Amino acid sequence: MDTQQLKQLAGCLRAFLEDAAIEIGHGQALDLSASLVGLRNWPEVQAFPQRVQAQELDLSATARLAYRLARRHKHEVSSAELLQLLLPPADLQNASTPQIWPAGPEAGVYVTTSQAAIDALVELYQEATDGAVFYAERAGAKHDAAINLGDGGLWSSGLERVPSGTLIVLGPVELDQQSWREASDRVEMACIRAESSGHRVAILFDTPTPTLLGADATTMLLDKGYDDLHEYLVGTVAEDGTLQPGLVQQYSAPLKGHAVTETHSLPGPVKDQLNAMLAKRNRGIIALASIEDVENHGAKIGEAALALTEHLGLAARIMPRHRSSMSKFDQVPEAVGMLPFLPSIESAYAQGYRRFLIDPRYTETEVLARFVDNSLFIACTYATTVDELAMHTVEAKGRNPSLLPWLLAAVVVAPMQNQVETEVLTDLYIGVEDACVDGADDVFDFVARHRTIRIEDQFRALVGKGEIDIAAASEAGIGQRTIKRLARLLGGAE
Repeated sequence: MDTQQLKQLAGCLRAFLEDAAIEIGHGQALDLSASLVGLRNWPEVQAFPQRVQAQELDLSATARLAYRLARRHKHEVSSAELLQLLLPPADLQNASTPQIWPAGPEAGVYVTTSQAAIDALVELYQEATDGAVFYAERAGAKHDAAINLGDGGLWSSGLERVPSGTLIVLGPVELDQQSWREASDRVEMACIRAESSGHRVAILFDTPTPTLLGADATTMLLDKGYDDLHEYLVGTVAEDGTLQPGLVQQYSAPLKGHAVTETHSLPGPVKDQLNAMLAKRNRGIIALASIEDVENHGAKIGEAALALTEHLGLAARIMPRHRSSMSKFDQVPEAVGMLPFLPSIESAYAQGYRRFLIDPRYTETEVLARFVDNSLFIACTYATTVDELAMHTVEAKGRNPSLLPWLLAAVVVAPMQNQVETEVLTDLYIGVEDACVDGADDVFDFVARHRTIRIEDQFRALVGKGEIDIAAASEAGIGQRTIKRLARLLGGAE
């Protein structure tokens, strides 16, 4: 650059800020343009002509200007936008060439599920850049040239001032219902960094559906309202570390599972009431719980609910969270285990599924609210009574309204061994369509009052007949917490 060019750019900057209702003088505009060549003000530009001559108008230069605009005038604008403003279209392509690894792959976001691929990429980057530093989270932190992204992570404003083309390594990013929103935010910011600063961002994912990774990441961005940001999801990290262009961003047709017919885990009166309810309403939430000592509470009666709702659309099971022993998710009835196991409701809905087997403890009510008017949620968890179950499932959180009007039914089953056989005690609530409550306590009380089958009545009858006692129920493995709860309901001693 030269001083004459900087004067012209100062005029462009002044007009740009006037459009944003920021009035500055000619001298202030000249001082701003000095940041493009790394100087503090216009007198320094005149004092160091050789330094001015050595500078190029590129993303690094406009990153400095963006920082000064934000600091002095509280005006946020990306380095990429400023480059588009200040350069003629014919010069944009050359100016956008990455400063780091200029002959390397295009800027953008690249995804993988392989730690080995990330390690190979880092080695390749080091070789191609003669040991340039890169920025990393845990997935790349073990390498000597890695700079920890720190608490600010991708949101650190400093990333906009590092040379364009710099490698950023993120992850592992877990994809499951509990982590979906946070993962979406990180994918969004990764694409913004690639767009505004020309960086190459590699993300290591941990997902139950590796083949759907590109489509899942695209869904995250579309759900946030972007029309074109997914264009910066440009490829994958191959096992040899190369950044390969091309990413499958659309889902294939959803899988139709085998028909589920087994309903033996629900007593006949409960099935009859559920069928009667489903004949009137088939979109909303069916909450199910068991008090058995099992890994996946409610999965058995979840199987029965799948059978009763077989006619209501394709079903998928949603992965609630990551566990240290992921194999425990397999400890479910065969029909449940054969369902597509997908990382989120958002992903499953985008693929065309309309019945979802979920764990409400790891599912935000506002996510349910987005889809509940066109979906059926079968929520399986642990609870001793349906009022407690409703609290887990539809309780209002923050400013979100309660989903109680969408609670079609809540069922708790408690198998208890009497002197002859196993008695299945049940607590049942059938939804009231015009249910309206203000707070958590109201949800609890409303559901308790409107039960159609009460678990304590059955328990009281068994105790009264001498067929079961509290100590025997405890020894049968029902669990001390449940026994104490039922004892309190009866008003008896624990």
